[in-house]
Amino acid sequence: MSKNLAYGLSMPLDVTKGNTIITIHSRRKVIIDNYKSIISYDNNQIIIRGNDFIVKITGENLSIKYFTNCDMQITGKVNNINWS
Repeated sequence: MSKNLAYGLSMPLDVTKGNTIITIHSRRKVIIDNYKSIISYDNNQIIIRGNDFIVKITGENLSIKYFTNCDMQITGKVNNINWS
């Protein structure tokens, strides 16, 4: 998608370029947009492959509330988020 079209549609440039976006809503909810795959998942750690990096979320009672081909919501008590 072109830069001009993104501005015309009032879409963030990050979304139109396919960048992985992490949105944190307090310590209880994380939304990840434009991810590639789930590498591992248990109730203490979730590892996600983004388009340019790997995201590791640690905490307590973590769960993936929903996921689609392009976004997911993680809930539980989030203690730490790292990417590499």
